Amino acid sequence: MTYLDTHAAVWLRFGDRTAFDRRSRIALEADDEILISPMVVFELQVLFEKKRVDHRPEAIVRDLAAFGGVRICDFPFRLIVEKALTEDWTRDPFDRIIAAHARARSATLITHDALILEHYDLAVW
Repeated sequence: MTYLDTHAAVWLRFGDRTAFDRRSRIALEADDEILISPMVVFELQVLFEKKRVDHRPEAIVRDLAAFGGVRICDFPFRLIVEKALTEDWTRDPFDRIIAAHARARSATLITHDALILEHYDLAVW
């Protein structure tokens, strides 16, 4: 099981696999269950509203599912929030929830975020 953070999801959707390092590419190719947190969808909406991405989150998620088999994780959100309460290394609510989602499942998280890479042992880039 491998999770994508928001930027990894965008880069994967738009075919920029060169942006990923070797460990991330291995995780993407070896794992048959690639997931995103619902918080990724929400962050994509915020980025769309700020005009930092050109596509609506629904389109990005649909394309990720169609081309890469990526799906939105349905792990109970209440449990994720409980785990996020311990992620006190950042004040960014998106990063806290996304990292907590992966941590709750002891899953790899593909991220380019230096703070997540520093604080979550299963984070790769």
